[in-house]
Amino acid sequence: MASINRNYLNFSHTCCSHNYAEILFVVKVRNLEAQNRHLADELDKLTSKWGRETSQIKAMYQAELDDARHALDDAEKEKARLEIRVSTFEELIEELQTK
Repeated sequence: MASINRNYLNFSHTCCSHNYAEILFVVKVRNLEAQNRHLADELDKLTSKWGRETSQIKAMYQAELDDARHALDDAEKEKARLEIRVSTFEELIEELQTK
């Protein structure tokens, strides 16, 4: 009889231990899910904020960027024109030196 009671108590204790471990696992999973939802909401807020701020910054500097691109294009055209002119003068100097 003592053996049966001891086996029952061991079985009961084992079941309780497993149930307790399962309860702890479920609680941990629920906490992680809540944390995940919180982090996902925070990420959404930051993503939308960054998108707006990026658009505002782009709008602020777009005119300056356009002006800079236009100035760069003009400078490249002038450089090409001057390189052609230098080449022409070099050919003329070479021609004059051979005469």
